[in-house]
Amino acid sequence: MAIAAPHSTAQAGPQTSLRRNAALNLIANAGYAACQWAVLLILARAGSAHLLGLFSLGMAVTAPLMLLTNLQLRNLLATDVGDDRYALGHYLALRLVTLSVAVLLIAAIALALRGDREEFPIILAAAAAKSVESIGELGYGLLQRHEHFARLSVSMLAKGVLGLAGMSIGVLSGAGVVAGTLLMGGGWLTVLICFDLPNAIALVGWAELVPIVERSRLTRLLRSAAPLGLVACMLSLNATIPIYVLEHWHGASAVGNYTAISALLAAGNMAVIAIGNACAPRLARYYACGLPGPFRSLLLRLIAVSGGLGLLGTLAALVIGGPLLAAIYGPAYANQGSLLVWLCAATALSWSASACGFAVTAARQLKVQLPLSLCATVTCLVASLLLIPAYGPLGAAMSCLIMSAVLAIAYASTAFYTSYSFPATMALTKT
Repeated sequence: MAIAAPHSTAQAGPQTSLRRNAALNLIANAGYAACQWAVLLILARAGSAHLLGLFSLGMAVTAPLMLLTNLQLRNLLATDVGDDRYALGHYLALRLVTLSVAVLLIAAIALALRGDREEFPIILAAAAAKSVESIGELGYGLLQRHEHFARLSVSMLAKGVLGLAGMSIGVLSGAGVVAGTLLMGGGWLTVLICFDLPNAIALVGWAELVPIVERSRLTRLLRSAAPLGLVACMLSLNATIPIYVLEHWHGASAVGNYTAISALLAAGNMAVIAIGNACAPRLARYYACGLPGPFRSLLLRLIAVSGGLGLLGTLAALVIGGPLLAAIYGPAYANQGSLLVWLCAATALSWSASACGFAVTAARQLKVQLPLSLCATVTCLVASLLLIPAYGPLGAAMSCLIMSAVLAIAYASTAFYTSYSFPATMALTKT
């Protein structure tokens, strides 16, 4: 399905097949998700539910802050196709500043928890690994904008394999989850230096990789990206709030069980992200060139694919959920089929919301996303406090379902309003 964009200053990168781009990104994201799931499987099998729960809590502390300060700069870089685009050096300079802030905040949280000898080192190790990942995301945004998805896919697969190898060495050798997390980050750093950096140099040259400290431009970029950073943080909180509440009422073992089951959906989530990443540059070009018809058509296809995958997953969970969990995690999980069904239903709605989110970001509707995500986060918090104390992990899944429904309705309404008000919007922009 090759779609050619019109000649315009908004056009950037080769017009390769959208289907091929999505397939390459799907393979890479599915492979990376499989490696991340294997990390959890190793912790669950070779360690314990308690160990897996501690690792999940460590990641839950670092993820919201990292996502907040990352500002979704990868997505902005990938869809920055207008005449007044920012240079890569602007993105890199802002990323280094915000990453420094994130590391300091995470270190402060770790110090506040220093009385807990188990969580303190895990938080610091997770912050180190996530810092490497944060820098590498900008390289992915650059490749995505130029539609070089083959190189992006190779990088993600290599990162997944080396990260899994690092965690396996740390846990299976008896060095522990902290050493495993650091070795996982070391694998990511190897890919960044040996593969991602040469790719960036080949695309834009050494000069573009120098951070540009231009106060006025960086301030403008920060103001544009700040709502997306808050949105990313709240979306992360939507996933971690149930974990915090679950740990408080039912302990780390309950968190470990919940995390192990929800991890099965990571591959499908990566598939949706892969398809969305492939479509985002094309959606941005359609919007910048004033083409509402192709924009709306691609949006509908993106929603159909994302929601369809979620529906298939839910049906599969209804039929074989219990036996599947028993085969993967052991007989102790055989009675958790209903939990998997609730999580699959929540995920189906979440994937539909994500599909609309790609379109909203491509159309540069950034500020409106903040109140939408805030509403979903408040809903998640209230539902978690009401349901988890009584229903445990099942209550956490119910909370996710309610939150995902709110998010899907909000983003779908915004995306379609944007697509149908397209001509007026473009007329104002050109004026």
